[in-house]
Amino acid sequence: MKKLSMIALAAMTLLPSSMQATERIDTVTTKNEFTEAINAANAAKAGDVFKIVCKWDAATPLNLSTIKPTMAAGTLIITSDETEYDKMPQMLVGFDWAGDLNDDGKFALIFENVGLQYRTGKEATSGQIVYFNKRDAQMDSIVFRNCDISNYPRTLYRAVPKSSTAADIKNIGKIEMTNCRVHDANISTGNNWAVIYPGQAVQEVVIKDNMFHDIPYCKAIFQMGYASEGTGTTPTFTFENNTVIQAKAVPADSTFNNQFTVINAGGYFGFGAEFYINNNIFLAPQAGNYADLTKDAFNGDGVILNANSAIVYASNNVIDPIAYKPLQDNDPGETSENYWYINEVTNSYAPADAGITSWESGVTFQDPEKSLYYMLKSSPAYTMGVNGTYLGSANTYVDEFPVKASVNVTINGPLYITYDVAPAKSQYYVGDEVTITLNDHNSIYRTFNTFKGWSDGSNETVRTIVLDKDFNETATFENDESVISAFDFSTIKANNNKLASYDADIFFNTDTTFRATVKAIVCDTATSKVAPFNYIEGYFQGRAAKFGEDDAEMQMPIISRRTAAIAKEAQRDYALIIFSTKAMSNVKISAFVGSDNNAAKTQALEYSTDSVTWTRLAAVDIQNGTWEELEATLPADLENKDRVLVRIIGDLANGHIVTPDPDGGLVDDAGQEVAEKYLAADSYEYIGNILISGNTANGIVIVNNEKKAADSNAPIYNMMGMKVAKGTKGLLIQNGKKFIVK
Repeated sequence: MKKLSMIALAAMTLLPSSMQATERIDTVTTKNEFTEAINAANAAKAGDVFKIVCKWDAATPLNLSTIKPTMAAGTLIITSDETEYDKMPQMLVGFDWAGDLNDDGKFALIFENVGLQYRTGKEATSGQIVYFNKRDAQMDSIVFRNCDISNYPRTLYRAVPKSSTAADIKNIGKIEMTNCRVHDANISTGNNWAVIYPGQAVQEVVIKDNMFHDIPYCKAIFQMGYASEGTGTTPTFTFENNTVIQAKAVPADSTFNNQFTVINAGGYFGFGAEFYINNNIFLAPQAGNYADLTKDAFNGDGVILNANSAIVYASNNVIDPIAYKPLQDNDPGETSENYWYINEVTNSYAPADAGITSWESGVTFQDPEKSLYYMLKSSPAYTMGVNGTYLGSANTYVDEFPVKASVNVTINGPLYITYDVAPAKSQYYVGDEVTITLNDHNSIYRTFNTFKGWSDGSNETVRTIVLDKDFNETATFENDESVISAFDFSTIKANNNKLASYDADIFFNTDTTFRATVKAIVCDTATSKVAPFNYIEGYFQGRAAKFGEDDAEMQMPIISRRTAAIAKEAQRDYALIIFSTKAMSNVKISAFVGSDNNAAKTQALEYSTDSVTWTRLAAVDIQNGTWEELEATLPADLENKDRVLVRIIGDLANGHIVTPDPDGGLVDDAGQEVAEKYLAADSYEYIGNILISGNTANGIVIVNNEKKAADSNAPIYNMMGMKVAKGTKGLLIQNGKKFIVK
């Protein structure tokens, strides 16, 4: 993480101590780095600028959970180097501000070029992405610029003041939202709130060039709350070049009364406030079911503006008469302050006037049913704005609609082989770049099938293409039919998944008769603190890849048996593999075992017919940080059984191994084991790539898996089948086995 820019350091050395200002740039890729950067910014003083540059893959949102900044002065900028919505790093976050902003309004908060979504997890309760809950939000500005905003229940930004007394409520200089896309938010009937909901007087609001769509239970784009004495000067509100498509997903028979007001300032924005509402498109979608904005019996249609004692300038707006009232004066009488005056209204258009004539795909919009509301620059709306400018958001317009394309992959081979297309979209277009990954389940440790190639001649299992037409190709595989059931744990995507059991990823002919299951059996240390412990069903810890220090091709997803420290000297948790050998013969079972922590030196493979008495099949000694294969052939009397039990368990008779890394805490700097540390540590024993193979009754011939003496002088080949010299580095093959030379 980049801590401090060189420019800032140089500037600080040139300033007198009383004038020193920090300009710090943090480049972050993880949650911990982001939190560290926020914590650093909490110390900011007036004039300081803290910039957090987010760098992670847009396809994988980073769950930052709850962030509780206390920063109360200076400027905080959260940004990225990406400007396209679909490429911006997405963050799932709730900024619940924990500090009071009382530094004379010198604090500024800026989001730009990032994706903002609401946090997930057990703390996801408040519903706001940025929330000042009973805080004095005295601020210079809060800005959302070129952001992709989605998936929040209530509001993007909300402030609730400490006091309800107008004189005590703090002020904010400016709220700005420009060039943003707000979509798929306000999606719960119980959370019909505004997009922006400040709880204090605002001197200036600018909401310009934004797209709002698929926000079905949104109450307003902007809503004021709580009385305030104001800033002492006339506030201004600019709402220009926005495309507002309020909702799409509400069922037609919904009882939800959604009175939608675009700008609901009420009497809180300030006496004589000026509103500039120009070049906007206000629509209620008619593609499929949509929110009926006319259900509120008192107010009738959706309202564009609710403001008291205001002067409004409005021109060149498209207003859908199905759902919105026209902009007009509201003057209940000269003695009342509950009015606004339309100083000037010009060129108010119906949708058809601007060429918005149909919701059919490709007529007015690119594809409304898929929320693609792009319009052609040849549309009349592109030049109907003030002085010939465009109506709605600039992001709405394209030179031409893309040509649709499809991605269709046919697998000619085992039914368990799947494929992924990234990015995943409901619709692709000519010019889109896509990556197709064939999930063949093969690895350096196991080969379950052989890829023979694509029908178009490609031999890549991962291929990236730019679509110039529909992609309709077949991937052909030759199956190893000796595979009866196999676990490569490929569905384990993250560390420390709790798994009570795991079903085989691969099984013969996708017939569930042949699908094995592995279950976690653990020592019941909760009931008894003294050995021998009862064995009960428990949990594995799923790990995405082990060992992390190995080259990528050497790593594999695994399940971990974690025996509690108080039990490990007497018993071990074990993995119970349950499968049928019905109509099978010559059945073999194999697994890779290892540890990078502490484990029993000997790992054993045993079988039982009653879950009580266990008979040894095979055993192997392991070293820390490496994999060993544990394998055996089942005795003939276990063939043709409905249910066979085999377990993998640590054998305590031959002692234990520990990690040689002092950072693990089990050895000292000299590499000597620290007895008390070992005794206090849980044991971790890993299993990967379990394989059950054999002959079935329909005459499948099994490949001979018996070990043969390795010929050290045998020729060595690379993965392309070319003979290479000894000493060559990389992934190589000798005696029919793969190995790595580093």
